[in-house]
Amino acid sequence: MANTYEVLLIPADRGLPMRRVVIDRSESLATLQGLVNGNIQALDVPGAARMTAYINEEGKFTCLDEHGKPLVNERATAVIGPLLDAGDFIAGDLVLSRFDPDKGENLDCPEGWEARIEVDGVTLPQRQLPEPESVERKDRQVRYYWRLREESAGARYAVLTISHRTAGTLSGKRHGNEFVAGLQTHTGTGCRSFALGSGLGIAVEPVARFSQTRFAEFEPRALNALKVLYGRSDHRVTRYFATDHGICLGAAA
Repeated sequence: MANTYEVLLIPADRGLPMRRVVIDRSESLATLQGLVNGNIQALDVPGAARMTAYINEEGKFTCLDEHGKPLVNERATAVIGPLLDAGDFIAGDLVLSRFDPDKGENLDCPEGWEARIEVDGVTLPQRQLPEPESVERKDRQVRYYWRLREESAGARYAVLTISHRTAGTLSGKRHGNEFVAGLQTHTGTGCRSFALGSGLGIAVEPVARFSQTRFAEFEPRALNALKVLYGRSDHRVTRYFATDHGICLGAAA
């Protein structure tokens, strides 16, 4: 076996390119720790036999941005996504390698992984958004409901609301005449209102006026936008789909 092996380093900073690093086996542990800036944690890569990712096991506490918040590695989160609980993410840099379990040795990361790991992570194993339990249609509004768990107040749902709103002020900011889609959570079956400004914006499309035809065209685009974000394990989205113990609805790829 060669005295060196080659890994792929995926920086948390999206402005930095991925790069290959040659590691001397005699200094393997120290080098891997240096690449992730701390003690390493090994994770299997979903959908890729004998591929291992190394991350900083305390990355959420030590790999911070200029505001003191965890430095989210979106590309790394896409690689590991299906293993993560709802809302979880990889913080800091990630190292990708092949691994021989019989010999307990790292091997060269195969060629081509740079092309597979796009900025948006769309070529990697994806979470699959389950079909909604129900869809509620009203005038100029559609709501998709995903049942998550039972609570004392009733069932808890993730809710995608697709609607039309006229020009006005929302949360202190002016907005125009537009179609919008937003993701929220909701408990119970009777209430259909949400706090002003709550939830996560998924899609928006300015319009001159309401058109049933254009609204019908916007609906599938908004739903697809949610599916794409969910498929990428975007932690801003998956946290709305937390079931019991923080597991994400449809967590397995």
